Amino acid sequence: MCPVETLQALYDGGGGASLADYMAAIEDSPNGGGLFIWEMVDEAIARTDKGGELDPSGTRSCDGIVGPHHELEASYFAARDIFSPVQVENAPAASVRKMGRVTLQNKFHDTDLNQCRFVRELVKCPSPTDRTWFKPVVNSAQLPAPSAAPGGTAMLDLKLPGSPGDFDYVKLAAYGPDDILLREWSWPMCERASYMPVTAAKDKLSVNEAGGQIKVKAGELSFTFDAATARLIEARRDNTILPLRNGPDIAWAASTGSAIPQQLRDGVARADEGKVKQGGENSKPAKNDATTIRLATAPLGTSGAQVVKHSDRIEIFQNNARGFNRLSWNIFADGTLSLDYSYKLTGTFDSFGISFDSDEPAMKSVTWLGQAPNPVWKNRLEGGTFGFWSKDYADTEPGRVWNYPYFKGCHWDTVWFR
Repeated sequence: MCPVETLQALYDGGGGASLADYMAAIEDSPNGGGLFIWEMVDEAIARTDKGGELDPSGTRSCDGIVGPHHELEASYFAARDIFSPVQVENAPAASVRKMGRVTLQNKFHDTDLNQCRFVRELVKCPSPTDRTWFKPVVNSAQLPAPSAAPGGTAMLDLKLPGSPGDFDYVKLAAYGPDDILLREWSWPMCERASYMPVTAAKDKLSVNEAGGQIKVKAGELSFTFDAATARLIEARRDNTILPLRNGPDIAWAASTGSAIPQQLRDGVARADEGKVKQGGENSKPAKNDATTIRLATAPLGTSGAQVVKHSDRIEIFQNNARGFNRLSWNIFADGTLSLDYSYKLTGTFDSFGISFDSDEPAMKSVTWLGQAPNPVWKNRLEGGTFGFWSKDYADTEPGRVWNYPYFKGCHWDTVWFR
């Protein structure tokens, strides 16, 4: 069995969407013969009447896993990883850190793994609090290739140093007999807690409550919160206003109609473009069924925001208000601001989360430690590796501009970013 046009590679994600699930089913089936993805290349006409602009006719022909000039889209990397004849069996980061080895699967039909080449890199990255960036330090080594017949498995020793926590992550690359890269894997070497700030004396923190606001100062950083809602109103570094404010608010979208969820019906929601919708059974987004809706106002809790002074931080929290079960801010002496929250939605949603206001024109770039470089979808997590990444801001539209990786989108397994 070899299904045709199993997936359509529309924009930058469709070709890899659920591809891992399809391949697992095909490999487990005695009749599985493969599948077809529509298609290889985005097709576009160079419009002479528009200065050579590539025109894919809307969504009609931007359905390849590479661009019109073979630009590598996110689904290309997902397909490469999923189709790789060398795979690593389930290897959680904690196990890799502890054992220092992984189990390889040989999915070649006629090649032993000892014909391949394996390269391990240990990488030390800058800290998110460093004032100046340095180039990541890489400790690279070629590993002896183990022997495993087609269909077999073999253990690969990553030869980690005595203190793997001295590095941020370990990266493994597999090359075929022709020395072409087959796939890469990486695992964090440090626990997330190790990236939390080491705070100084608490006298560097100050808090003032007046005029319906709570103001916290931590060195050159200051944060202003609404005393009634615990929303962040403003963040400043000295006289510079940081481009994140007015949140968090619960946000959601549902293709079946984004009515306000039952437990939030006594609130007021607004669509992303700013049009306001009142709560009620017939509430729908202002633009279309896929519009993201944001809860702009909702009933306050029985009490306003509470302030607690801990030995190493100041906490501002509120319970059972504005749709949140709990909302908690923690401000540390070094200026680190952390947010913890919980809420419950009942129903079927395309997406849900929280939202803030942001000055998009002020965005220049982002640097982070996590899975990347391409944005992911819930059913297409393959194609990236855990690492240190950076990209400049760009407001690009998939299927119109082929400047990969795209700046906007969802990323996962993120430890920190700035």
